[in-house]
Amino acid sequence: KITKFIGFVALAAILTNPFSSKSQAFEEGKNYVQLGYGFGNFIQAVFNTYEVYDELKINITGPMFVKYEYAASEKIGIGLNIAYAGAKVSYKELDQLNSEGKPYEASITWSTLSFLARMNIHFGDSDVIDP
Repeated sequence: KITKFIGFVALAAILTNPFSSKSQAFEEGKNYVQLGYGFGNFIQAVFNTYEVYDELKINITGPMFVKYEYAASEKIGIGLNIAYAGAKVSYKELDQLNSEGKPYEASITWSTLSFLARMNIHFGDSDVIDP
């Protein structure tokens, strides 16, 4: 579900913000959209502690985000962040048997979705970069 949403937002951003030359890196009245995907996260490090189990499988998604910002002035931007991250770890304990005499199997699933208001102060005067 979340990847379809991210894809939709990416397509909307491309269609509503055609590429053009800009006179400044950050301009009053403009809308800005950023998409991002991170590799690895804290929960991945936590799940790696399960390496002692047999047949360990770790599936990590994200973190991925969409950021929207409206330039309220030449220096102040306000907007919204939407971020998602998820993970699933499954493993077997071969020395622990269930009631059927098969190895005990377990899995842990974790995910987070956040919506955050944002405000940025743009302090540079460059026409090329926006610190």
